[in-house]
Amino acid sequence: WKLVRFCDPWSERPVPDQWELYNLDQDPTEYTNLLVFDGAFPTPIAQPPAWTSTDEIVAVATELHAELQRQEAWLLSPYPSAHPSAGAVS
Repeated sequence: WKLVRFCDPWSERPVPDQWELYNLDQDPTEYTNLLVFDGAFPTPIAQPPAWTSTDEIVAVATELHAELQRQEAWLLSPYPSAHPSAGAVS
């Protein structure tokens, strides 16, 4: 399984995170994102492939999200309140 989060911590106007979830055994080319990309986490897609279910998608996404939070707390330093170049004109 692979969970992907898109976020912009430097944005002056934060937007909600966007999500992708793939089962790499069943979908090695990452063709089918099993989560609604810009939905509330973890919202499974309406019609998942036959090899999974909405319950499995939610369970795996929730488990991986917890691991992501543990890894981020351990490995990343907190983001500053504003990006040094935010609002700069080039």
